[in-house]
Amino acid sequence: MSGAKLDRRSGHPCFDEDARSSVGFLHLPVAPRCNIQCLFCNRQEDCVLESRPGVSSHVLAPMDAVAQVARALELDPRIGVVGITGPGDPLANLDAVLETCGRISEVYPELELCLSTNGLGLTPDTVDRLVRAGITHVSVGVNAVDPGVAKRLVARVRDEKVMFGREGVEILIERQLSGIKALVERGVHVNVNTVVIAGVNDDHVEAVARAVAGVGADTQNCAGLVPAKGTPLAVLGPTPMALLEAVRQRASRWMPQADHCATCRSDSVGMAGGLDRWAELAPGNHRPQHGSAPLRPYVAVASKDGSAVDMHLGAAENFTIWERIQDVIRPMETRSAAGPRGEGRWERLAGLLHDCGAVVVSGAGESPRRTLAALGLAVLEKSGPVQQEVDEVFRTLEKQAFAMEPIGGGGGCGGGCAGKKKRDAREGSPGEGGC
Repeated sequence: MSGAKLDRRSGHPCFDEDARSSVGFLHLPVAPRCNIQCLFCNRQEDCVLESRPGVSSHVLAPMDAVAQVARALELDPRIGVVGITGPGDPLANLDAVLETCGRISEVYPELELCLSTNGLGLTPDTVDRLVRAGITHVSVGVNAVDPGVAKRLVARVRDEKVMFGREGVEILIERQLSGIKALVERGVHVNVNTVVIAGVNDDHVEAVARAVAGVGADTQNCAGLVPAKGTPLAVLGPTPMALLEAVRQRASRWMPQADHCATCRSDSVGMAGGLDRWAELAPGNHRPQHGSAPLRPYVAVASKDGSAVDMHLGAAENFTIWERIQDVIRPMETRSAAGPRGEGRWERLAGLLHDCGAVVVSGAGESPRRTLAALGLAVLEKSGPVQQEVDEVFRTLEKQAFAMEPIGGGGGCGGGCAGKKKRDAREGSPGEGGC
């Protein structure tokens, strides 16, 4: 278990330099979708050597969050903060975020909960739900408060509709400032993250600091641009340190600067400014101890009558859960997947089958296959007798530590590459990235 609960106005290792050597943090990547497209962000690229917002080696389902916290506390019992920073925007994945917070609070009530958002989703109702969920610290990414500057940083905004140019950024700015004010009034510590980009908004950051000070923000973190391959603003290169320091100095007239913050991944774990131990919690490194039960010991099957694998993933409303005890394979129970078929359907299915290493179906579309794989559930297409196919799947899972490594590959670049690997399409179409 971790230490004493933090002061709600300070004590966070990312915003309070005095806490960085004594309080550790964990980022849970449970928020794959985003609602804006920044011109400096590309979440479709990932490499094990990278450390920047929007990067994560995997996406967790909410029901896996408590187990991830337990593993993180084993790595470092100093962890006192659990945050959700992506790899998309937490408020574009609000139900999953709130479920995650609820599960963690129930088991680890002493841990502080925080999140980082671009602010588009900070409506009065959302602020109320975040406070009731126990969120005590929120970072809001505000890179401009002038629509003329903001539209040079944001390509589009997706609220009730998709908006381009000035229309979208005006709504974004209004939500950011009103949301910060509402959070502060509810006793939440608000930090403002501002990405400083030479020639784009570097001479505007002081205006940002003045505006967020006016609505009560507590701290500001001015961070340099980390160029992401394939983005329009990557050609500008990293922000020069001399420029960043000058911007921070001007902004400090209005806002206390949290200038010790690192540009952490969305699955980071450890101490601020210390060794990031995210790789030790990544899929493939979660090895069951000798003699212990695997984390995903079951296999789900879609079948009309239980004799053959003959149901398409999209048509299946029931899944039979199979278990293996020594050499005996047998059906354990049936779970119903009936319900809404719109947005979030595959995330809900991943939750229903959270203890299964794979789901066996007669066919599946590429999009749900990738979404479920990102949430730790392999989709396997088979067509033979159920008993035979399940036996084969269990043998495969045993070889791959019960699906804690992706079935059929997906190991990544292993740290020896000069570039990056394409991340799977768990976030949706390219360009739906966030900050």
